[in-house]
Amino acid sequence: MPRTNRPRRIRGLLLRTLAIGVAVFLFWFGISRLIEPIPTPSEAANALLIWAKSTSDDVYAQAREREISQSVERVKRIADKHAREANRTERLPIGKAGKLRLGALVDSALQNEMRMLSDMPPVGGDVIHIVVVGVDSRLGDRGARADAIHLLTINPDSAVIDIASIPRGTYCDLGFPDSLRQNKITYARMRGRKAFQRHLERITGKRPIYYYIEAGFSQVMGILELLGYSDPVATLQFLRTRKAFYLGDIQRSYNQGMFVRKSILEQFPLLLGATGDVLLSAGLQFVQTNMDKQLCEGIIYALHRQGFPHHRKDAVRLRLFSDAHYDIRSILPDSNSVGIIQQWATKYHEDDVDHEQYVIARLRNIKRLAIRDSVYPTATVRRLNRLCEQHGWIQIRNRSIRTALRDSLTMLLERAYIRMEKHDEAERVARLREGEELIWKMRESGLLSKTRED
Repeated sequence: MPRTNRPRRIRGLLLRTLAIGVAVFLFWFGISRLIEPIPTPSEAANALLIWAKSTSDDVYAQAREREISQSVERVKRIADKHAREANRTERLPIGKAGKLRLGALVDSALQNEMRMLSDMPPVGGDVIHIVVVGVDSRLGDRGARADAIHLLTINPDSAVIDIASIPRGTYCDLGFPDSLRQNKITYARMRGRKAFQRHLERITGKRPIYYYIEAGFSQVMGILELLGYSDPVATLQFLRTRKAFYLGDIQRSYNQGMFVRKSILEQFPLLLGATGDVLLSAGLQFVQTNMDKQLCEGIIYALHRQGFPHHRKDAVRLRLFSDAHYDIRSILPDSNSVGIIQQWATKYHEDDVDHEQYVIARLRNIKRLAIRDSVYPTATVRRLNRLCEQHGWIQIRNRSIRTALRDSLTMLLERAYIRMEKHDEAERVARLREGEELIWKMRESGLLSKTRED
């Protein structure tokens, strides 16, 4: 008899415990609404998660103190070398490019803060310049224009990041007749990455610009997923829109710069500790860059050791590189503005409603051709390598279709490299596929969830 009553007693105990928990939760919630200093249950849970993350980051940093210190020292050596190469000066060149300058921003909603930040003198001393470029290239194509250009100047000693947003229509002497209207920095990228960076040095007066991070349409969507945005398509649409604005590309360049600044300030804690290690490993698979994981980690911890980003108000500055002072509207990428921009983009026909179906059809056709040519591994590599670098399948929202196409295309490329005995390249393709899966697992587990509007 006692045995038959045991399950009933256990169920009763569980129900009483649940009832007590609900009562405590409701009481706590009611008191927190009446007495402002008392945090709500959700606020307390968030605070507990932040504390746990901070504690785990400290433990991680202590366990890898030697490796992290070596990475930080490497960053400082590179910054010192670059400063000596630039003779510690950042002067604007003469001639046509000299007409352009880092203009102060006149901002509507964030006028005081952004004007103060943009009026600050350029970051001096030992700095590292990194150009972040959004390239405009079709699926599988190697030729690309620079669609979005942002130059990050990082001072590891003072822990200040200066973002110079450069509109793609900025004048750049490429030797074309002026009547063709192609003497613009966007076309400089089509002449190669090194030539593009040299033109940026002449235009901005900042040198040397050695490091780069490039990403195409699909890759940026992957990065937005990596950062935990629930609707990467809408966010990317907001960042790419220009026809809906009076100032066109100038306003768009500023919007992108604001987004980069906002992301750095909000996402920086995620780059620390074990989560940062995982995110860096996965994130580097989404971009073309000459920065390795150790260098990225060194920059992150050099900034962190100075208290970044809370050690000073101008920790992340934003400048619009243009030839005049404009009245720039402050449009932050929250849910309200993203919805408005989507309506404007539809009005101006900036997005093809059948784009996703086009991508699916194109990728399936490429897959069919790659299977046909699979007996020739070099032909398979030529057909698929650039496409896999672009992560073209990320433009597909249907996850099952996206995953199936990704696995098929990457496995075809991986096998082709193995047949060519290029095992390092085959491993790179495998890491690309595994990195995407890791991102989805992190999203599903809630590690990338944010307490903010996307």
